[in-house]
Amino acid sequence: MSNVEALAEKLKEVVSKPLQKVDYNMGKYDWDKIAKQVDGVYKSLL
Repeated sequence: MSNVEALAEKLKEVVSKPLQKVDYNMGKYDWDKIAKQVDGVYKSLL
């Protein structure tokens, strides 16, 4: 079985299963700090 065929089989297996709910606690992140860091990265690319 090639890598492409193996990947196709695995993807079929994954998408055939029902979705599971995942509850992430995003409150622990400092979104203002993250936004400033992302802004800094974008500005450094200019």
